[in-house]
Amino acid sequence: MVPPDAAAAIAAAARLEGLDKGRIRAGIAATGHPLMPLITELTRVVGEDYGGWVHWGATTQNITQTGDALLLRDAHRRLLALLALLAGSGGKIGRELYSLMQTEYGEVLEPAAPGDVGLIVSEAVMLALGKVIGRQEAHSVVSEAAHRAAAGESTFAGLLESDPRVTTYLTAGDLVALLDPTRHLGLSAPLARAGAGRARAAVQDIGSDQGSWDVSPAASTSACTSVISSP
Repeated sequence: MVPPDAAAAIAAAARLEGLDKGRIRAGIAATGHPLMPLITELTRVVGEDYGGWVHWGATTQNITQTGDALLLRDAHRRLLALLALLAGSGGKIGRELYSLMQTEYGEVLEPAAPGDVGLIVSEAVMLALGKVIGRQEAHSVVSEAAHRAAAGESTFAGLLESDPRVTTYLTAGDLVALLDPTRHLGLSAPLARAGAGRARAAVQDIGSDQGSWDVSPAASTSACTSVISSP
């Protein structure tokens, strides 16, 4: 057993700031041993009265295995923190999407004539027509065509093309362009691609961070000297 006085002296001296890192690095370079130069330096700092007790009882294997456990504990702590961050962020994003998209879900459930895609973009026709006959009148004309299309009388586009209140001001080409859903996506596609790119970059960064946690035997044998040996 280590005498209480010796244990107290060793514990008081076992501080990185009190050790000569230059001596330790030089010892590692000379011997190739990752631990003995640290023990030698700690023994010197403890002093002659109690330095002989520094390595008493504990083997090199005891110390390196303790280093392994410390490194694994640190890696486990970091991994749990990362997983907690991902789970919290994912949950928040999910809640935001659920809240923001409720009205959109409602619009998707609104009835439309089967196969009549034009009804989805009927507002575009109303806005274009409203510029020349007034918004209220345009709303009435387009709404009438939409209801007749929903009742199965004809397609929405066909009803618009046969209505002189529409064709007086909008050509067939105008209607084709206005009823094309792809013309109303705006920046959706570029924003989606940009978001996907950021997500891929984040995943790569996470993978790089995990790869930086060195828990190999070479690293773990000097858990206590990893800071000391760094420049």
